[in-house]
Amino acid sequence: MVGPRAIRLGFVLVAAGGVVTAGACGDDTPGTTGPGEHTPAECSNGLDDDGDGATDCLDYGCILLAICDRRDGGSDDGSADGEDGAGDGGGDGGDGDGSAEDVGPDLCGDYVCPPYGSDVGEVLADLRFTPANFEALAMAGDDGVLDLHDVFAQSQTRGGTLRGILFFDASGACGRSSGQAEYMERINQEFRDDGIQVIGMLSVGDTPGVPADVAYAMAYATAHGWTFPAIVGDFPTEYWPGPDIVGHSGFPLILLVDALNMRLYGRYSGAGRLSLLRQTLELLVEGDPDWGPPDWTRRVDFDCNPAVGTETEPNSVGEAPENATALPQIMSGVSCPAVIEDGVIMDAEAIDLGMLSAGQAIDVQMTRVGVNDVYPFFYLARGDPRSGLIRDPTWWAPGIMAGVSAGRQYIIEQSAQYFLILADGRAVAEDFMGESGPVADQHHCCEGGADYWWELGVDRFPLARTEDVVELTGSPPTHVRGTFDEGDLDVYVTDGHWISVAMVEDDPEKLDPYLLLYDPLTGTVITSDDDGGATEEKPNSARVSLPPAYPDARLVWIVAGYDRAWLRGSDPGYDLVIEWEPPPPP
Repeated sequence: MVGPRAIRLGFVLVAAGGVVTAGACGDDTPGTTGPGEHTPAECSNGLDDDGDGATDCLDYGCILLAICDRRDGGSDDGSADGEDGAGDGGGDGGDGDGSAEDVGPDLCGDYVCPPYGSDVGEVLADLRFTPANFEALAMAGDDGVLDLHDVFAQSQTRGGTLRGILFFDASGACGRSSGQAEYMERINQEFRDDGIQVIGMLSVGDTPGVPADVAYAMAYATAHGWTFPAIVGDFPTEYWPGPDIVGHSGFPLILLVDALNMRLYGRYSGAGRLSLLRQTLELLVEGDPDWGPPDWTRRVDFDCNPAVGTETEPNSVGEAPENATALPQIMSGVSCPAVIEDGVIMDAEAIDLGMLSAGQAIDVQMTRVGVNDVYPFFYLARGDPRSGLIRDPTWWAPGIMAGVSAGRQYIIEQSAQYFLILADGRAVAEDFMGESGPVADQHHCCEGGADYWWELGVDRFPLARTEDVVELTGSPPTHVRGTFDEGDLDVYVTDGHWISVAMVEDDPEKLDPYLLLYDPLTGTVITSDDDGGATEEKPNSARVSLPPAYPDARLVWIVAGYDRAWLRGSDPGYDLVIEWEPPPPP
């Protein structure tokens, strides 16, 4: 953490009550009592009228005026442009070549100029937060509010030491937030001398939906040993990863910001992925070679070691697929450290399956090679060549902690280009072990450790019924119970009449059901659902109905699967509830 600034005298930290209170102050700077510079005349004469050592648009009172909202960031006497080199983009630009002039931000007063946004590569708006400990007060501006321009003032661009910012947004009502809060102090201790500033935020207190106050945030920071700034506030919804991005699972929220230009560098939400932070922060500290102008997008390249094994990528999203386009494919390779790309936790070693058609089924088997201590893990994702990002993930693969292999069958829901993202299963150990107890040391991820070898087999999967025709008789619903082993699909055959099907998990901590209706005659997907049947009592459920336009007499297959599975000690079970549904009127 950078050295503390003088704390404004009008603010008092009351230790006994744990409350930060704001007192009145006659001037806009510490240590002065006269009137500050607050008018256009005072802010445009090139003088230090109030004797605080800051002239014109460098003065806090002046930067609040429209006259100082200038793209060159300078006062009329030129001091803002020349004192610290910010106007010409001082500091390493973060593209790895050491040049500053190609990424130096345009400055408007003491912050980066608009436009602002919430996507990766866009400049964050000058958000405001309430300090909740001494460290936050030391960083806050003279108004006692911690704005992003206060943090930017300590960046390398402005002559300071900050290279990156890690926001950790927690909820006191979230057990996973609490577990990761202590990890944040470890990250702080490790990276603060490298220019990474950790800032902890409390958005919610002990009661879900109720915002945290300063006293709560102060106590939370103390309890978790934070020596970095703690604040109270909230990030707007658009700053969170969207539901189409891997990792969107609620608090805590982590935002990574490039302090040189206040652009969003990466983000994710939810627990179980903290080991990836170290690798991503190292990229930020060193200067990500795939990060910079003119479009500020981060290139997704799957190749980390193309000479290893029989997996012969490289492939970036949008390039012609090389491997696994023609099935079957048996390949070997080495899995590389994972990185965070706009909330997507992706291993650099991914397999491009090419274009797969809706209704096609594939089988995937991943096995670790040798005795290395890793857990094979993969998931299937659709590619978006236009944006260059992996989006809209489809079905996490099952993971058996400490297993040597993992397998899964998928039925493709829509025609698209698909990728298999390979990873070490320990990266999601907390997902599999649950929130109720601690995760055993041997299941914690590798913390950016050595690569590991894998073998992968991908083949077409002959989708075939696993059960007899489901006969519906009378008015009561038909219950069909089943279980999944390591990764199979269960296919039940209906008699082709109008039906409504619900799939409910036996244990909500083991299974997230997924349902699909399939036409074996045409090999097409009729409809599918993941959470459409969810209720308060059964949050993980799925529900599908035969569409009204479908021929009444044709046999339909009910494909029972799952979006995610947590295999803790036994195979997860489920219950299919199949009911008559009257046909629409003629």
